[in-house]
Amino acid sequence: MKKILFILILVLVTKVNAQIDFNKYDIKNIKVNTKGADYGTTFYGDNKIIFSSSSGKFLHLYEGNIEDNDVVSKRIFSKPSGENTHHSNVAFTNDLKTVYFTKSIYGKTRGGKVLKRGAIAIYKANIDTNGNFSNIEPMPFNSDDYDVAHPTLNVENTKLYFTSNMPGTLGDNDIFVVDINPDGSYSEPRNLGPNVNTKAKEMFPFISGDDILYFSSTGHKDNLGGLDVYRVQVTNNSVTKPIHLNKPINSNWDDFSYVYNTNTNQGFFSSNRAGGRGKDDIYIFTQKKEKPLKKEIACKQKVRGTVLLNATIKVIPLATVKLLDSQGEEIKKIKVGADGKFTFLNLDCGTTYFLEASKDGYSSTMKTLNLPNKATITKIPLFLIKDKKKEVDLASFNVGRVDFNYNEAKILKRYAYQLDLAIRKLKENPNLIIEFESHTDSRAEDEFNMELTQERIEAIKEYMGFKGVQPNRIIGHAYGETKPLNKCVNGVECTDEEYLLNRRTTFKIYEKKKKS
Repeated sequence: MKKILFILILVLVTKVNAQIDFNKYDIKNIKVNTKGADYGTTFYGDNKIIFSSSSGKFLHLYEGNIEDNDVVSKRIFSKPSGENTHHSNVAFTNDLKTVYFTKSIYGKTRGGKVLKRGAIAIYKANIDTNGNFSNIEPMPFNSDDYDVAHPTLNVENTKLYFTSNMPGTLGDNDIFVVDINPDGSYSEPRNLGPNVNTKAKEMFPFISGDDILYFSSTGHKDNLGGLDVYRVQVTNNSVTKPIHLNKPINSNWDDFSYVYNTNTNQGFFSSNRAGGRGKDDIYIFTQKKEKPLKKEIACKQKVRGTVLLNATIKVIPLATVKLLDSQGEEIKKIKVGADGKFTFLNLDCGTTYFLEASKDGYSSTMKTLNLPNKATITKIPLFLIKDKKKEVDLASFNVGRVDFNYNEAKILKRYAYQLDLAIRKLKENPNLIIEFESHTDSRAEDEFNMELTQERIEAIKEYMGFKGVQPNRIIGHAYGETKPLNKCVNGVECTDEEYLLNRRTTFKIYEKKKKS
């Protein structure tokens, strides 16, 4: 089967959300696979795919309808250039009015010689709703001296990634990118470099909406055999180190043409693994349906407290107290009376809230409120500090937590609020420093998790530095998955809630010379 795929690759060529937990996905061989070669899927909206399938001697483009987590029917999509032509691996602009596609034509010449295989190149065309191509034109970086194939567009339609063995290639085939300029012209192709390309083969790129590039390679580490799928994060023309996708996406066979739709939590890849229907088959992976939770009686809590002066029992009247949800959004605001007391009713049990107290002439303070999972009354004091004394009550705001989306290192708006409060505390008290510890759960590879926590620490440092905090006042430790708070280590199956406990980035604020 690998020999057959190699022949097909010679015909056609010579996209870290995030690392997906494939144990939560059902993977299935789609119904419309044939005994021949079926591969190279591209989404055509949310409910259709375009893919290549061998019909006799040549590969043609087909449109498949996605229903009930399968591709249940297909029809010919387009044959724009006659019979003696292979077509595969298309990419559409967002408005679905322009298509880039790979074409290989028998009888082309290279260096004055007639090739039995033909030349491989990327073409651009206008396309109507019936799949008819018009105004077909070759890409300016095509050549009779090398192959260009497998186009994929970024979400802004400003970059085109593709496979080629053009000059500047590090191995047999590499992944390149060109910029699409506002006037429709293209930049010179750029090799994506050694984090993507090796001395072997790299091909079938797919770039996701969050600039994660998936591609297949025979040359990177952890390879199980043949072509395996890898992912990298692309930012401002820099590329992270590759991460090998988990089983069952990768196997001991060739695995390639990976695509994923974040709108539907559904994706496709192609493989010639054992048990397939033909030479190469398309597989669909779909998120498993969660079992519905049993209805429970709503659990509510009451929170009471008093605004006091700097860890004393002296009441501060007329202060403002805000109740914030776990995303930093304001739920309710009250102004305390002469007794400094406040009360919030009907809060959800087992939920995290924040309380912020403020008053003119005082430094504001915030406390994290982790309510227990039972109906009770929680009592909590809030301490304010007079501005003129330039003192700090470390007990009032010395710890905090910043969470990130799974497998991402982008500061979320709802947690930027907490960082802003910490920044304000640091600016008010120049003798303080802040220390972060970043941890992940155990669901991705050890190396990836360590790099992810380092990226999160760097993102926090960059954010706080931009806001005016000096680098020597920010300490960061990246621990990856090495310090779990529970049993959830490699090889142990856990619930999402248990994994979440280990996925944390915490901080504490203390004096430079002496920790509180």
